[in-house]
Amino acid sequence: MSAEHAVLHLQRLDSEADQLTEERAGLPERASLEANLAEDLRLESSRSEAGERLEVLRRDERGVEAQVADIAARAKGFEEDLYSGRVTVPKELETLQAELSSCQAKQAEMEEAELELMERGEAIEAEIAAIDTRHEELESSSEALRADIAAQEERIDGELARLEQARGAVTPEIAADLLTAYEKLRGVKRLAGIVISHLVENACGTCRTVLPIVEVSRIKAAGSGSYSPCPACQRLILR
Repeated sequence: MSAEHAVLHLQRLDSEADQLTEERAGLPERASLEANLAEDLRLESSRSEAGERLEVLRRDERGVEAQVADIAARAKGFEEDLYSGRVTVPKELETLQAELSSCQAKQAEMEEAELELMERGEAIEAEIAAIDTRHEELESSSEALRADIAAQEERIDGELARLEQARGAVTPEIAADLLTAYEKLRGVKRLAGIVISHLVENACGTCRTVLPIVEVSRIKAAGSGSYSPCPACQRLILR
């Protein structure tokens, strides 16, 4: 393989490796996994907040339940006194009846409040259950995405290893000065991985800058495998 063909082959290998590296970093499954993790983090926050709301509500519910029990006990006492026959004075009976009615009304009011708290608690429990279901879905999805990412990384890494092996086989065929110049320019982002160019109608075949006649003559007179930097884009123009 000629030096010219060798360095062009090297450039193709490196371009393919760059594309694979970019593909590896930009696997769409990575973005999907990140979205899953972000959503799961939001769910964790929402679940914590819902749990706190439920805890406060259950505490309120226990308080109301205790009040209902206390009022019910008082009402039972008034009712027993009222119908025991021990109280015979009409005024006292009237007072007992009023107290009993008041307790029963208050008990009904508190039981309604207790029922409302229970319903609100059930709604929060349903909210937490929905969050837990979504969390499980995200975990399952994330596990599948990680498996897909691992499989694709393994495939790409295998391709990169093959390219690296091919690169090691071709570099000895390239002149040391040309290889050094190539390696130096390969990392320049603005060149987009295209380091090697050719002379096309007295111009750089890549950026299309017309070269001075003296430089054109020098390149044409040089031996095969020689090169000259393009004065505009700095790519290596091969003979």
